[in-house]
Amino acid sequence: VAQIIAPSVICSNTAISFSAQNTGVSGTSYSWSFPGGSPSSASGIGPHNVTFSNCSDKTITLTTSANGCTDSDQVTISGDNTPPSITNPPGNLNVECGNIPSVADISSLVSDNCSTVNWNFNETSTAGGCGGQYTINRTWTIFDACGNTITHTQVINVDDRTNPIVNPLPNGGTYACIDDVPAPNTGIVSASDVNGCSSLTISHIGDSGSDYCGGVLVRTYRVEDDCGNYTDVTQNFTINDNTPPSISCPPNMTFNCDGEVPSMYSNWSSFLAAGGSGSDNCGIDAGSFGRSQTSAG
Repeated sequence: VAQIIAPSVICSNTAISFSAQNTGVSGTSYSWSFPGGSPSSASGIGPHNVTFSNCSDKTITLTTSANGCTDSDQVTISGDNTPPSITNPPGNLNVECGNIPSVADISSLVSDNCSTVNWNFNETSTAGGCGGQYTINRTWTIFDACGNTITHTQVINVDDRTNPIVNPLPNGGTYACIDDVPAPNTGIVSASDVNGCSSLTISHIGDSGSDYCGGVLVRTYRVEDDCGNYTDVTQNFTINDNTPPSISCPPNMTFNCDGEVPSMYSNWSSFLAAGGSGSDNCGIDAGSFGRSQTSAG
């Protein structure tokens, strides 16, 4: 009885061993046919080492002859249709903008059942909601000598979550009047984007903390990147008004009787209307107008 002993898969350009099951009959002849192989035929029980240059399925035929009787066995063996494999492939990542990892070297991670492997690499990126936010897709297409392929894609989500660095501002100085404090100037603010992924916008947020009578005026600037990360910086101005106002009263008046004396001026406006005057280096606070009256014998 003819019976072929053969592998389940034939790899191209690799010597494959074929043998026959011994019939146990003395004088048996064994005739082999290996279409497309080198050699394409053989005789004897084997083993016979045969190499095939293509990747298709192979049909192998064995014919035995003994004592005037013949028998044959035929097997069809698959060519290489198994794709390569990749072990522990590069995983998906979430990274900070400016800290993008290098492309992984997968040479030690890929293998194949029959041949060496090669691969193509492609990288694309998709913009996100701001300059430092985007998605990178790294794709490896891995193939063996027979064109079997697998694909692996690594997704890298890039985000910008780092606040800008802002240099401290010098003290703004001391001023007698709040109106003497210079106007906000964003040009004095010096800042940098740590990861270099975004442009920066500098704005004046507001002033707080002082009034006309003195104290410290706190001026706040904000440095913000494209992704909404921001850092505030403040500058202090001291307000110190120690110059009193000056005042001149309306002209003196003379009356015969107390009952002829008019009422006191009720407010700053009536005082001015009667001919009074006043001035201050920082401006008059009309609400502070006060009055008193004395009599002399």
